[in-house]
Amino acid sequence: MVLAALAEEFAGLFVVPGAVMPFRSAFETGRMFQPQSDLASAAYTEAGFAFHAHLSGEFPDHIAVMLAFVSQTLAHEAAALTAGDHAAATLWQQRRVRFLLRQIGPWAIGWCRRAGGAARHPFYRAILGLTEQVIWSDICEVADQATLKRLVTANRRPLMRQKTDPDFRKASGL
Repeated sequence: MVLAALAEEFAGLFVVPGAVMPFRSAFETGRMFQPQSDLASAAYTEAGFAFHAHLSGEFPDHIAVMLAFVSQTLAHEAAALTAGDHAAATLWQQRRVRFLLRQIGPWAIGWCRRAGGAARHPFYRAILGLTEQVIWSDICEVADQATLKRLVTANRRPLMRQKTDPDFRKASGL
């Protein structure tokens, strides 16, 4: 019973288009697969990764994909430090910081807050609250005051109403 409720909630928060879409482009513009998605893809490519959608509805600017990229930059930075390659470690750190400030920071905190508010199950409310805190903590370590102020403002913007595009939905499988 609990697993079924969690699965349903997961689909509503992270998979099925709903009130709080887990995609940066939808969060910021109300439409899917906008320039924000291309920016995420470009960051992945620059780091030597390629985004391949394995299932219909996967996009480069999905919150999970973006946070997985941050995780990979941390893993590569740690591996470079372990190997004594400080130049490579610095490069991975710079990629992570740039991605956090330019691509995660402008929307992910606001998305976590709104998705947590929409979540019915306490498990997802707690996970989304923790995710919001971890993202803020990471950003606060690397951002100056002006950047923090800009990001706070960006994350408080009103939720964009999803703009429907039947042709896109049909082509994407959503």
